[in-house]
Amino acid sequence: MTEDPKKHPDQVARRRILVVDDEDSVARAVVEILKAHGFDASAVNDPTEVPQRVAEFHPNLIILDFDMPKLLGPDLAVLLKSRSETREIPVVFLSGMTDEDHHTIGTFSGAAAYLDKPVDPPKLIETIRALLIDA
Repeated sequence: MTEDPKKHPDQVARRRILVVDDEDSVARAVVEILKAHGFDASAVNDPTEVPQRVAEFHPNLIILDFDMPKLLGPDLAVLLKSRSETREIPVVFLSGMTDEDHHTIGTFSGAAAYLDKPVDPPKLIETIRALLIDA
């Protein structure tokens, strides 16, 4: 079911989401869930490309996997939070690393939320709405 953007007309500009996951099938699935709920979503599989994609896409929220080659999600979150142009973008971890230690690391790296894989679409959308639309 696609969300009616008229319900939140003042929030239309706050609906771009960048999904960062090294597993292409996961990234595509999350993008499809987001698009089905009215979000403008894009994915990148290489975390080292995120700064460039952020500059091009101007996301309002970033969803990160935790364990990725080349650059771990928490390291990328810290990098994003250290830059003035990306500091205010909420970061949400979506990861198969479900233990409390990984949740804590995600929080300390600046994440606004940490969700476990497999993705629970209603929980994902509820979290995003809380961070973007209801904020």
